[in-house]
Amino acid sequence: YTSVGSGDWKTQDHYALLGLGHLRFQATDEDIKRAYKKMVLKYHPDKKSSTETTDMDRAKLDAHFNCIKKAYELLSVPDKRRLYDSVDDVDDTVPPPTKDLQEFFRVFGSAFARNAKWFDTKEKVPLLGDDNMSADDLQALYNFWYNTPTWREFGYFDEEDPNSAESREEKRWIEKNNKAARRRKKKEENARMMRLIDNAYSCDPRIKRMKEQEKKAKQDKKKQREQELRQEEERKAAAIKAEADAKAAAAAAVLEEEKAKADHARKVRKTFVKMCRRHGVCEDKEDGAADGGAAPVSRDTVDMLKTTLALPRLEELSLLDAPGLLSGVQAELEAIRLKKEEEAAMNRPWTKAEQKALEDAMRTVARDAADRWDQIAAKAGRSRKECIARAKECAAKVKQQKEAEGN
Repeated sequence: YTSVGSGDWKTQDHYALLGLGHLRFQATDEDIKRAYKKMVLKYHPDKKSSTETTDMDRAKLDAHFNCIKKAYELLSVPDKRRLYDSVDDVDDTVPPPTKDLQEFFRVFGSAFARNAKWFDTKEKVPLLGDDNMSADDLQALYNFWYNTPTWREFGYFDEEDPNSAESREEKRWIEKNNKAARRRKKKEENARMMRLIDNAYSCDPRIKRMKEQEKKAKQDKKKQREQELRQEEERKAAAIKAEADAKAAAAAAVLEEEKAKADHARKVRKTFVKMCRRHGVCEDKEDGAADGGAAPVSRDTVDMLKTTLALPRLEELSLLDAPGLLSGVQAELEAIRLKKEEEAAMNRPWTKAEQKALEDAMRTVARDAADRWDQIAAKAGRSRKECIARAKECAAKVKQQKEAEGN
């Protein structure tokens, strides 16, 4: 039999007294109730007759039954049971880091299994597992153990019972000291758990592999990025070179085209001069009469024509026979003469009489007349083109005067 004694009930094995030593913290509330009923039927003093037991045996039986009642009173109340489970059958040793693969899983696997009971969660507590655990499960394992608080409490072995205080002040003082001791032990427990997890994390071969893989992945990603940057730079350089080459080729093509045009122009002009000399149109003398007809032109005049006339016209003239070529040259010279006279006329100042005749004609000739400007030119004594240009010039001057007066 186990006796409560005077104040030593805290040291008794409550689970063993109810026959639950094999289950301990894993025993359900129903297990505890069923076990207590069984022990009551077996050890209740009323179940033993006076003839079966001596006074000494009856005293031991009563003491043992009191221990059973105390065990049930404690284990049937969740808060009290939690205090007891926090100190019952515990192994708080923290294995040191190890480099041995098999030793790591054996030692730390056992340590994690022992300490898994301190987590109050509806989900299954992840254990250390084996070397084949996936990276996601491994991260989930350490995230859980690092970030999930434990329920373990340290009030079972309070040094003093507040209910034994003789005054209210003494009771508050005892409660204050007990709370401080519990906080200190809880802090030590948290540090112990962190030390356990840190030791496991620091030598976990799976973590080492994962870090190496992450490092390699980062390096590969960096190399790939550097390669992409190099390829991008090469692409840009190639594009710039291609653009420069295209521009150079285009410029060369333009130069070649211009050179071809210049060569063609020189050839056409040279041919024109050659044909003029061959057909006797061009002579090395001043323009004058030739024997028997049209007067040939001087070499200087032919040189002037070869630079003045358009290339198609020079080619057209070069294909003519002698009379046609001479006639064409003289026609071009006449056109040039007329153009010069027209330009000279355009530049000739308008007299007051011409200006007045222009203004009178513009007022008298109907605006809707089809040959209005021809009639105006006839009355003003100037060409149609001169009259139109002069009318525009006068209109612009009038507009400027009105704008100046308005400002």
